[in-house]
Amino acid sequence: MKNLADVAVSFHTLGEAEPHARAEAAGAAGFRRLALSPRRLRPWLVDHPVQELHDLLSANGLVVSELEALKVLGAEPDENTDFALSIARELGATLIQVVGPYDGSLDDAASRLQALADRPDAAGITLSLEFLPFTNVTTPAIAVDLMRLVDRPNVGLCLDFWHLYRCGGSPADLEDLWPYLAAVQMDDGPLVPEHPDLFTDCTHNRRLPGAGEFDVVGLLAEAERRHPDFALSVEVISDDLKALPLAEAAQLNADAVAATLAQVSEVLGG
Repeated sequence: MKNLADVAVSFHTLGEAEPHARAEAAGAAGFRRLALSPRRLRPWLVDHPVQELHDLLSANGLVVSELEALKVLGAEPDENTDFALSIARELGATLIQVVGPYDGSLDDAASRLQALADRPDAAGITLSLEFLPFTNVTTPAIAVDLMRLVDRPNVGLCLDFWHLYRCGGSPADLEDLWPYLAAVQMDDGPLVPEHPDLFTDCTHNRRLPGAGEFDVVGLLAEAERRHPDFALSVEVISDDLKALPLAEAAQLNADAVAATLAQVSEVLGG
């Protein structure tokens, strides 16, 4: 059963904070894992040696476990792909999140994901595809269809609770997804969107776990039963939290995650 030390702070949870402030806030709150953005980290490393990043992580008791996110399903390659694979190996990150949209057919998308998965420098790294209701990989069913076409051991699916509910789905729609589960992003929210544009709603209105109407505890418990080696992160993108000092926002996330995991442990009898 997972505890706070097993949970990564997703990149967007702490907004646009630069690496020093991000690491200090996450470490002080009790987190031990970070997810970083290759797109944002790459320019930072132009002026900062990678050893500085290693030292920063070590000083705050952190490791980088995940990188997010690459757009690798389109006709044009993501310009950050080579960097992401390189920095993942440098930092020891074992999961890279990938997202749509895809161009062409689902077969075309599968071929592109297979090509990435088969690269020698992707060995030991799991590619975790996230379905998003504002792309054309909108639902668990489409994501599962893509997984069946890809058929690679180092490619799986990311289940973000927000996107499950915002695509019109429910926990009952996940039966075919569980075998492919690689990662979970936990968050909460109202069942009815607060903004008609789903991207806007996604990037402004999320709630801390336990502060909304999603079945966060039930979903986490089922993930533990079905595929207990999944990577877990918290992704709460909230205007209310962004208005707070970074350390306070990180601590609120940590407290909510710890309380939620304690409830999951009770459900599982642990």
